[in-house]
Amino acid sequence: MISKSMSYIEILRRAQDLHQILEGFTGYTPPREEESIDGFQAFINQIINGNQNVIIKAQDYQNWRDQRYNTFFVGNNSIKNLFYAIRSVVSSQYGVNSIELILIERVIDNMRYTKVVLQCFRKSGN
Repeated sequence: MISKSMSYIEILRRAQDLHQILEGFTGYTPPREEESIDGFQAFINQIINGNQNVIIKAQDYQNWRDQRYNTFFVGNNSIKNLFYAIRSVVSSQYGVNSIELILIERVIDNMRYTKVVLQCFRKSGN
């Protein structure tokens, strides 16, 4: 029986086990092509290819998320550090008590107190 807690890999393995069992039957002739040994193998191959595409896309997605996080928060060229550099320029050009600096500091403060939630997309075993 397939339960909700089973992974796609486990379900695929069970389908492959079923295929092997069917191959051992002599005279197995189902009414539909999908239920034939060759049809079932083709379906399993389709699932394997689709699963490999999902794994590749999931890795690409994680890499893009990491790249986006680094662009915003890590390194000298991050947007976070750029905000502070802009603050320094505005402070030196307009003064420490200027309206312009107050506006810039409000934006920086809003960013500083905004928490970005990162959820790891990677799961073990899949």
